[in-house]
This record gives sequence, C-alpha cells and structure tokens, in this order.
Amino acid sequence: MDDKKDFFHIGKMTEEFRKISFAHLADRNSPQFEIWDLRFKLAIAQQLAVISSHLGKIVETAERKPE
Repeated sequence: MDDKKDFFHIGKMTEEFRKISFAHLADRNSPQFEIWDLRFKLAIAQQLAVISSHLGKIVETAERKPE
C-alpha cells in the first residue's frame, strides 16, 4: 500500500489482502497473519467510529427540533 490513506480504504486493503498467499495466513503465529489481523481490526474500529459520529449528529439534530 503506497499511500497511508489506502490503509484506511477497505477496497484497497481487500485488494492487497487477496495478493497474499493463503499459506502465509494459515499460520496464526506468522507475522503476516498478525499484521492482517490488526489491519482488519483497525479498519472495523475506524468504520464504527464513523458510524458513531454520524449517529451522534442525527441524535443532536433530533434533540434540537421543536416538538
């Protein structure tokens, strides 16, 4: 992944993941497995943060509306 922003781009990350051979990922103790495990966990956390932010904005807007 050439660009740091690509690290957070799910499509790019998936492309890179598909280039890795299954043999490198079959061993749960391998550095490759650990790196990809952390990358996917980070991507999931990032997506949850974005969703949480959007939901927070929706709640704030709803609370400000007069009844």
